[in-house]
Amino acid sequence: MYMENLQPFENWLKAKEYKTASQYASYVRTIVSILMIPNFDKITSIVILKKLLNDVQKNRAFAARTPHDKSSHVSAFNTYIDFIDDKNQKK
Repeated sequence: MYMENLQPFENWLKAKEYKTASQYASYVRTIVSILMIPNFDKITSIVILKKLLNDVQKNRAFAARTPHDKSSHVSAFNTYIDFIDDKNQKK
């Protein structure tokens, strides 16, 4: 239901030589699923994305994860924010 198209994000990661591109996309999908965000891939506002990241960190389902797992998810989401920022600057 909330499996948004993150292929452009994965492609961007691969172009930047991230070795964990598919894992990062998976982490972002997990956050999208936890927050149940429809049309996530249409969000281009950095402010909204940062708010969503803040919201997920307060979510009980997310809080139950191990510290390492949470850190990996937050890192991936921050990288997604960088991707959107980069994409916005190219418009």
